[in-house]
Order: sequence, then C-alpha cells, then structure tokens
Amino acid sequence: MRAAAGVLGTLLLAGAGAGQMVDPAIDGLVGPFSYLAKPSGMIGGVGAGRGTQVTWDGALHTGEAELCLVTGDPPRPVAVRLKRFGGGATPLLHYSWMEGDVKLGVSAFAGAPGQDAPPANFVRLQVTRLGDEGHPASIGLALRHSGGHERIPSRMALNPDSRYAFDRGCALVDDRAVCVLPSLPPTRRYAVAGVPYTKPFTGSEHGVGPATAVLLALWDLGARQALTIDLKMPWTPLPPEAHQALQALRQADHDRQAEEIAQAWADELLRGMRVFLPESKPLETYRASLAYLLMGAEIPETGPARLHDLLRGGALPLEDAAPVAQALDLSGRPDLARGIMEGWLGGPPTTLPGEALSALIHHAWLTGDRPWAEARYEVLRAAADALAAGLDAGSVPPGGREWLAAAEALGAMGELAALVGRSEDAVLYRSRSAEALVVAERALDGAPLPVDALAAALALNRGLPDSP
Repeated sequence: MRAAAGVLGTLLLAGAGAGQMVDPAIDGLVGPFSYLAKPSGMIGGVGAGRGTQVTWDGALHTGEAELCLVTGDPPRPVAVRLKRFGGGATPLLHYSWMEGDVKLGVSAFAGAPGQDAPPANFVRLQVTRLGDEGHPASIGLALRHSGGHERIPSRMALNPDSRYAFDRGCALVDDRAVCVLPSLPPTRRYAVAGVPYTKPFTGSEHGVGPATAVLLALWDLGARQALTIDLKMPWTPLPPEAHQALQALRQADHDRQAEEIAQAWADELLRGMRVFLPESKPLETYRASLAYLLMGAEIPETGPARLHDLLRGGALPLEDAAPVAQALDLSGRPDLARGIMEGWLGGPPTTLPGEALSALIHHAWLTGDRPWAEARYEVLRAAADALAAGLDAGSVPPGGREWLAAAEALGAMGELAALVGRSEDAVLYRSRSAEALVVAERALDGAPLPVDALAAALALNRGLPDSP
C-alpha cells in the first residue's frame, strides 16, 4: 500500500535503518513473517514525550539506555527478530520463542499511569519450562548503553565513569532508576557477565563499552515451573529524590495499564478513519504505520516542527510525503495535514508531483472545505496543466509510477473542478486522465494496472457526485 510505504519510509529516514530485504520463507509457513532482515518496532504514546525503539533483536532502546533480555549460564543477550502488534495494528508489541524446553514470551508497551507515576515502558516476561531433566533454566535482564547497529541515535555519549548499582528495588545508573525490578528477588546478579555483583561499580572498573551488558539479574526455573516477571522502565530515569514517583510506578498494575493503553490506541487510530479495504492485512499495516506517524507527529520533544520540516519539502521527497499527509487527513487530523500541505504551495506549481497534487485535492474532498479549494484552485490547476504537459512532451515513461501518479492527479483535478463548479474543467481533466490511463495500459501490454489501495479507498469512500 502506497500510504503505508510512505509512512514507514518516513520512519526509516527519521530513525534506524531497516537492514537488508529477505525472503519471508525464512520465517516458516506458520506464523508471522517479515520481509526485513532486521525489523524494528516502536512503542510510545500520542503526545506523551518520547518513544522507545524495540530493536530488531528484541531490546528496548530509549536513547538513554537499553534494556535487553538474557538467557543461559553464562548469560547472553537474546535475539528475537519477529514481533506482533496488539490487535494487528496498535503499538503493544508481543514476541515469543523457544530455547530448548523453555518457552518464553514478551509483551511491551508504553504507558502513562498518571497521578504521580511517570510515563514508562511496561515489559512482561513470561517463562515456562516444559521439561523435567537437565540443569535449571535461567532467564533475566540486563542494561547496556546501546546494543550496536540498527538503533536510533543515543541522546548522550557513554560515560566510562558512570556508576552502576542495584538499590531501591531498581537497576541504577548514576543513582537514577533506569529499570524498576519485580518484587521477586533474582536468583543471581552480575555486575557484567561472569562477574558476580557484590557492590556498586563504575564502568571503568570492568571495561564497560556501549554494548556491554551490565547489572544482570537472573531467575532460575526448575522442572515444569512457570514464571512471570514484570518490569517498568521510566522514559526518563528517576533521580533519588523522586520517591513518590518511583513508588507510584511500582504500584502501577501491568494488566490494567495494558487494557487502558490498548483502548486508547484503538480509539486514536479509528478517530475519523475513512479507509475501508476488503482484506485485513493492508488495513492493519496502514493503521500500524499511522500509529508510528502519530508518535512522531505529536511528540513535543521531537515536535511537529521536525515532522513538518520533513514533510513540507525537506529530507523526504514530496511524492513520499504526500501519502503521509493523506494518512493524517484520513485519521481525522485535517489541521495537521493542512499545515504540512500548505508548505508545498510555496514554490512554482510545476514542482508539484502527481502524488502531492492528489493529496491536496483529496484534502478538499475529505474536509468538504470548498472555500479552501476555491482559493487554491488556480494554483492546483497550474500544477495539473504542468503534469499534462509533461505527459504530452514524452518526458515521462508511459505506465511507470510517475505517469500513473500524474494520471490519477488529473482525474482528481476533474473531480475538484466539479466540486467548485468548473464544469468545463471537470470534463477536460477527467478526459485527460482517462486518455493517460489508456496509454499506460497499452504500454503495459495488457498487464493489469498497479492499483494504489489508498487511492482506491478514497475513490470508493469520498461519496462525491459526478457534478456539483
């Protein structure tokens, strides 16, 4: 889907790289798959302050610290590539795997308990040992500065003299609570792998580097034993004086938070949604992409300004920015979409690609704002004429992406002309679009035309009459 690709493209440009593409067959015939060798996820809240990357190998990276899971003896970080979205689209991530006779599952989401509790990542690790023989299985957690490649940039450099400690029921870095531990005491604790924890230490004492796992806490499981470990990772590590906030976070219930956050995201993603597709997977992809977009669009720290700069003609080409703006329109956020699109009109109309012109016209359809459309009609018409001239001049290969985007934009211009009462223009641009599609079909030699699922959904659902 073009819109989903555009949103995901924005995220990949703004955050970590996606890694090489692979064949989904490597993930087996049953269960989820990913075309990306190292797919990352993100958990966060709309307007909540910041997001947390769930890295390709299953760690939680906030930009200040990273929480990773470890197994075995000696302990080693796990690497789990595939994650599932809660409900297919909401940023409550789940992933599971087997290690020998041990079944492990993780759920992670960003919660904002309110009251005195600060926003935090809630992580639940569920472990079941299915076998009866052998040594006890070990599962636990560790902190590190950054696990390496495919991460969002860290907000600060690693300080070799940072002080690490277990205290106040937390894992502390420089006396700030990075992770709140469960009430169940761990079986074993390590300063770094192979070195038992006996007292606070500095990074230089053990040669701690960015990817070094520190403050390892492990729990052992006997035969047929099951264990649930709940962790909380405040988005901003809590200083020693934040007693009340730490206590409130400790008391925040994982299940209740998960239920509230799932409902809040479901409401957010469905607000104003005007996309209907016959298959669930493309729609889930669209909504999941929209969730990521909303984290970036309304987070004060990264700010709408950064997103606007990116989408108003900055680092992201307009043909890729256009479906992102459409996603905001379709999800009931026309003001944010309009703020982005207005920036596209500052240059010559000839610089507007077909995707951007279609997005602007779709905005008029979706909002029903006829005065807005009338005020910008001449500029949009000039852009449509420039696209038509490009097709006539033969500078655009028939049947390619640019040709089809121009053909769609010309058809959209015909609908806009009808909306504002320009009946002659409506006939002209509709006819010009139809001609361009015929040429494209011939160029493709009978192969089916590529269908933009978002454009098809818009055409099906805009409900506009053929004439004003």
